[in-house]
Amino acid sequence: MASESTPTKEGDSQALRSSRWPGCCTCFSAAKAQKGTKPEESTIEIPVEVPIDSPEQALSLGSAMLEQLGRVFEGSEGWQPELPRPVKRPAGTAALEGFQVESRPLSGPLGNSGLRLFRGRCVLAGDPGAFYNFLVSPEGYRVIDPDSDPSDLGKAIEVFDFRDPNITLQVEVFKLRLPIPLLRPRSGVVLNLKDARSKSFLSTSILHKALPGGSRYQDREPLDGGRGSGVVRMTTASGLQLVALPEQPKRFELRNFLLIDLGGMIGSAKVNNKAALASFEAKFLRLADKARELH
Repeated sequence: MASESTPTKEGDSQALRSSRWPGCCTCFSAAKAQKGTKPEESTIEIPVEVPIDSPEQALSLGSAMLEQLGRVFEGSEGWQPELPRPVKRPAGTAALEGFQVESRPLSGPLGNSGLRLFRGRCVLAGDPGAFYNFLVSPEGYRVIDPDSDPSDLGKAIEVFDFRDPNITLQVEVFKLRLPIPLLRPRSGVVLNLKDARSKSFLSTSILHKALPGGSRYQDREPLDGGRGSGVVRMTTASGLQLVALPEQPKRFELRNFLLIDLGGMIGSAKVNNKAALASFEAKFLRLADKARELH
């Protein structure tokens, strides 16, 4: 019987792992360029599983993460509206203002993965600067990802000098409990970038010595942590950004993009996409509660 860390379809896994960029980087590239459109408007590239063996590699990846941020949130081409299943809110809890979620297919190296890139937004009350400071604190981490092991949240494994006092760039590991019986916790290592100027918090899965192994989207390292490791590797790329509303003082727009592959026996893109979509409203409601508390 296959272990829980074995991909559902080995053939699909091999195909995905062989579709990589030089340096064992895999890049999620959303939307094919269409005739008459500018490449920067029609292509979104989100690198994952990039090996980080040196400061130069970390700085290059950090720059790429910042560069694609505007295209993810500002573009309209290729995005389609999604209708998340409503979550049960406590009595007296207000609905989210301006809440919407959209998604688009991926092309390029992972075009055959079936995964989609999701983005959502809503309007919150409060000061975006103060709320950003909360978001990038360990307490903020816990509100964003309550199922993650709290001992790992915000703990830097390696820190890099981005040569910009507004930006923090560091490697972190995580372990995530899944609300599904019999499934092992998911583990991963990410490069996290916090930019106080743009009020953004970006994260992407990487390959790093802090956690040997990798996902099905690379072939430099053993799948997960190798046979007998007990590790099930999760692949993710995400970003949060707070945008002030000039005509509405003390209010701001919360933006979030996300793609995930939970790994292991959850090899179905449909299941991973459903999990990503379902996360938005619950996450935004938690953040809205905290924004009201801080306001």
